Amino acid sequence: MHRGLELLGVQGYTAIREYQNNAMKKGFCYEEETDRFVCSQGEYLALQKLIYKKSTQNYYRLYSRLKKQCKNCPDFSACATDLGTVRINASAYYPSFYGNSKKVGTSDYWRVMRLRKVWAEGTFAVLKREHKW
Repeated sequence: MHRGLELLGVQGYTAIREYQNNAMKKGFCYEEETDRFVCSQGEYLALQKLIYKKSTQNYYRLYSRLKKQCKNCPDFSACATDLGTVRINASAYYPSFYGNSKKVGTSDYWRVMRLRKVWAEGTFAVLKREHKW
């Protein structure tokens, strides 16, 4: 949704969902300018490729670095290690998602969320009541 709004030139404000496999919870930060993740020790996980997963019929972005490059790191055991790499799987639209997440908490964000409650949620509540959902 974030990327679709971006392509249409629409300044979108959406509520943020918390995902269980969030790279930020593992101590990584996303660098928007270079499209890469940085660990707490300052090492980079670069975008390697865009992967299509048949079971979910979705694409995802793979950010990784070789595990041997991180073996002397004090935080190594806390990292997401798998198959000889330190890796992060992110949505194919992660840069757009991240751009939206930076708006959360701003005065514009709260103003738009208040309007959303009035117009969108109020309308759906009436429809739900009238159609006995």
